[in-house]
Amino acid sequence: MKITVSRTKEWVQRERLERGSNVPDSVVAVVDPADLCKQARAALLEAGGGSYCDIACLRFNGLYEITPYSGHGTVDIIVDAEVPTTEQIEDAILDAVDRIADRRDEAAAREAEAEAKRLADELAQLEKAKRDLRTVAGFLSEIPKDALRGTLKRLASGDEAAASVRKRIEDASPVWIFNEID
Repeated sequence: MKITVSRTKEWVQRERLERGSNVPDSVVAVVDPADLCKQARAALLEAGGGSYCDIACLRFNGLYEITPYSGHGTVDIIVDAEVPTTEQIEDAILDAVDRIADRRDEAAAREAEAEAKRLADELAQLEKAKRDLRTVAGFLSEIPKDALRGTLKRLASGDEAAASVRKRIEDASPVWIFNEID
């Protein structure tokens, strides 16, 4: 099978400078899959959709799994050599697989960080609600018990009475958390 092996820009520039002529950014190497390790062969099979076929890079989907189709991204097979050996190509394939795994890990870390931030924000909101409820509880504790019983009876008697009591509490309360209650 044919594998297009890319070269790093630094290597290409250095070689061009040393030789005084152009050096291609990539080279096509012919490799017998039987000469590669099982992990490299497995990656090539995934990249070929279940069979060995010519490839220029490893493609991956949104789950960071190698796929034969255009997907979430690509990773080049990189060897800085004039004529890459089978061992170098095998190492480059395994390195490409590792780079895909690194990207998956980075995406998972970003997702975990976003979830942690969301939970921290939610916790901060709950802490604020807790402080507000303590303020309201303190406010209500200052109301004489007989007046509080009458207020609770009016709350239980219907929507109009509840709205009236709510309005009186809103007007007197130092905390505006009642605006969200409907």
